[in-house]
Amino acid sequence: MRAILLMPMAVLVMAGEGPGLAEMADTLYPYEPTYFALDPGFSDAPLNAKFQFSVALRVLGRGEDQDGLRPVGLYASYSQTSFWDLQSESKPFYDNSYRPELWWHQSIPASMLGGRLGIEPGLAHESNGKSGSDSRSINCAVLRLLGSWQQGDVQITATPRFRYYLDKVDNPDIDVYRGYVDLIGAIRRPGSWEVSVTGRIGSEWDRGSLMLEGSHPLNTWTDGLLHGYLYAQAFTGWGETLQSYDQKSPQPRVLIGFALIR
Repeated sequence: MRAILLMPMAVLVMAGEGPGLAEMADTLYPYEPTYFALDPGFSDAPLNAKFQFSVALRVLGRGEDQDGLRPVGLYASYSQTSFWDLQSESKPFYDNSYRPELWWHQSIPASMLGGRLGIEPGLAHESNGKSGSDSRSINCAVLRLLGSWQQGDVQITATPRFRYYLDKVDNPDIDVYRGYVDLIGAIRRPGSWEVSVTGRIGSEWDRGSLMLEGSHPLNTWTDGLLHGYLYAQAFTGWGETLQSYDQKSPQPRVLIGFALIR
């Protein structure tokens, strides 16, 4: 429901309609990828559709981008990942992950390592909106490091994300499967392809996961007729969903679809 409420607001803001919305558009930023993808039948997993929506709003701060990443300031973000079982008769949603966050973006002098650098400490909540034995939720203190380097016409990014669990009562052993850090990196040719990888290692080292994502802008193949990105995702390991964080899904699983933001 929260995503349903947020998406019309985002559309209006981007369109610049309504009093003050044009100004608000200058404070909206992409956060995580926004996409819809389907399992084309490469695996037997019942969760054969997955979509994600993500946006960040700068709520405090002024001035221009100082590091090529985003302007210094306080941000609130909301992301939602949903898993849809299209094979069952009633087409139910198996699990949803709701992730509001509050964080500060600060520039780091680029001369330290070259490239464009930033740091983002904050607080994050994640839950699946269910009750009873199906309830899953965590509260974390998080720290994300951002780095971007240009090598000719290729851009390389690294965005490791560290977390400390403040509350995990609904799933006390989640650190065994998710660990304390997401290792995220990507390589991209602007206006062309991008490949990214997200790796997790559980606290017991024999758990974890690996996700690969690839995308390519559609307008370069359609002479500007179609926009967005052709999107592919492959996942292997434990805990793809919050509901089944301690289970290993039928893997590897491959999804193909469309991305609005990569």
